[in-house]
Amino acid sequence: MPRSLKLKPSFRDRMKSRMISKGYASQQHFAHQLGIRRGTVSKFFNAKPIDRINFEEICQLLEVEWSEIADRPIQSKKDLRTAPELRLFYGRESELANLSINIDEERINLIGVFGVGGIGKTILVRKLVEQVSVSFEYIIWLNIREPKGIESILLDIIKFVSDNETPDISENHQESFTLLISYLKEKRCLIVLDNLESILLVNGETARFQAPYQDYEALLERIENEIHQSCFVITSREKPRVIDNNSDSVFTIVLKGLKKEDARELIRISQENNDINKLIQLYEGHPLALKLATQFIQESHISIAQFIEEVTRAGKLVVFDQLAQVLDWHFARLSEAEQEVMYWLAINREPISHDILSDDIISSNQINILKTIESLFRKSLIENTEKEGNYTLQNVIMEYKYLCKINYILSPKIVKN
Repeated sequence: MPRSLKLKPSFRDRMKSRMISKGYASQQHFAHQLGIRRGTVSKFFNAKPIDRINFEEICQLLEVEWSEIADRPIQSKKDLRTAPELRLFYGRESELANLSINIDEERINLIGVFGVGGIGKTILVRKLVEQVSVSFEYIIWLNIREPKGIESILLDIIKFVSDNETPDISENHQESFTLLISYLKEKRCLIVLDNLESILLVNGETARFQAPYQDYEALLERIENEIHQSCFVITSREKPRVIDNNSDSVFTIVLKGLKKEDARELIRISQENNDINKLIQLYEGHPLALKLATQFIQESHISIAQFIEEVTRAGKLVVFDQLAQVLDWHFARLSEAEQEVMYWLAINREPISHDILSDDIISSNQINILKTIESLFRKSLIENTEKEGNYTLQNVIMEYKYLCKINYILSPKIVKN
């Protein structure tokens, strides 16, 4: 039995009229009566897929039999062999809602999910695929952690969406792009390109693709700019410059840490609530950091309070080896100018303005700070604060960068008292 249902298009006007006849002046009023989101009600009346339970609740309030007005769900053909297994998933409700709206209602061509390593990009998109799958005829997940040439990607996608026809991938890639887009126009397809950062340039501020993979840029440009009924979703630790946030056919988000209540569900540790909240705050909800900290606390047979006390006494946040390896990847790709900006942000510890940063940096090459800051934003390594124009680092990045500058990675040695 399908988990999502949508209204038959032929019933749209009748259901809207029925809502009004039942005394509901607006969809907002109707949604309030049901206790569900206004967006869910809007999707129902616009014949978009919604959760089956919500669909049945709406039909009950309208006093209609849901089975008579429900459209036959799309039977998606899926290739998720390289996608992660979806087990436990916590939080990210607002991000999922935003992404779903842009896919189902706004019909965005290109979605980008960005963020520092370990923040949860891939698992969020995996959950998103499950949530919106009823809207697509074809769904394919391609993991680019091991870099693939554009010919391989085109072959995989076109063969899949053409029902195993073997395409002739032309040396003129634009011809192959045109063939792919013809399928994207004919069929509603969802294509995920996971870990796109693996084919971006290293040690550069340009956010361009490496030489063997430059045709990916041309592909994304055409996906973004041409008219079709499909959607590409990419995940990356860095945002490629080709992705234009000002385009109506593009939507991007940069993931930050989990909310406190969601992080508590993630770590599932039986200790004092106040101590758990302090641990979450210490690592700013970073999922990987919290998992590693929780694992260390449990294996060391200490309390969270003891762990936090030791961190406070040392004046240093614990950067665990697995997290350090993730951050190694980020920092190995920085230019000298980017390294200098990151170092001074780490030294200052508190959010600082552009003017203060300029005063701190004494560089022989007189770096363009604004250009460097823009590049670091693309690499998900710095953040704006509530005070406009102030920059800062996430706690784990700040501590890592400071320790790296003195060639030292903290190895925690906390023992049970």
